Amino acid sequence: MRQQDALPVFEEAARLNPAEVRLRLSIVMSTRRLPPPRMRGRYKACLDMNPGFGEAYWSLADLKTYEFSDAEIAAMQALLKGDGGEDADQAQLHFALGRPLSTARAMP
Repeated sequence: MRQQDALPVFEEAARLNPAEVRLRLSIVMSTRRLPPPRMRGRYKACLDMNPGFGEAYWSLADLKTYEFSDAEIAAMQALLKGDGGEDADQAQLHFALGRPLSTARAMP
């Protein structure tokens, strides 16, 4: 799919369904040329809408330059210990947690 063609469609869908966090994430994904600070802000906005949204955490980790705060790591760990949530969210949370935890272990 051509990203520039998809963006107006996602934006209109988000306007019609403002509470649908997956549409917000689709908008960010279709604008992957944004500078990382703007992408981080948009991913965090998705987490503001849905704090259990594993794909937003995964997307932050996928930026490769993002460093999760202790509070964000604790939030992800708490989500994994909770009621289980959706399988996709669980998988993405595990991936997202792998970044800071593997970095912490690699440090002397």
